Amino acid sequence: MNKLILIIIASFTLFSCETNNPEPYSFKIESIRDSLSEDYKLFIATTSLTNNSKDTLKFVTMSCMWDIIYSTSNPCISVRGPEACFKNIPLLITIAPTKSFHRDIILFMHHHKDREGFKLGINIIKMDNLSYFTGLEVFSKPHNGLENEIVWSNSMAE
Repeated sequence: MNKLILIIIASFTLFSCETNNPEPYSFKIESIRDSLSEDYKLFIATTSLTNNSKDTLKFVTMSCMWDIIYSTSNPCISVRGPEACFKNIPLLITIAPTKSFHRDIILFMHHHKDREGFKLGINIIKMDNLSYFTGLEVFSKPHNGLENEIVWSNSMAE
């Protein structure tokens, strides 16, 4: 009888445990390298945004103004857009489940020693059931059905 009770309790405990579901999106700094320019205050972070959910992720980014999409946890490091950019337009990025979006992000160091320990954040502006938006205000707050979500990367220290 005691064995039966133990088996029932063990079975209940085993089947009632919740599994740890991963976050729907993960943002990772894959690597960091110095810029090819002579300005050693610039460096490049190779990043990946992975869709861990079962749904396709559609979000908006900008072709030039990366500083409204990406942020850093270190106030002495800021995001720069691409050097040669002639038209700042919204871009719709689609990531299928289990797939990733990769981007090299240019970062500026205000002081050379301040490269130690930082995270990058990406402001995900979902485009679920919406085919357009009216302006850049969507990057600062939810607007017309758009949902903002900042996802932080792993910590990078050199």
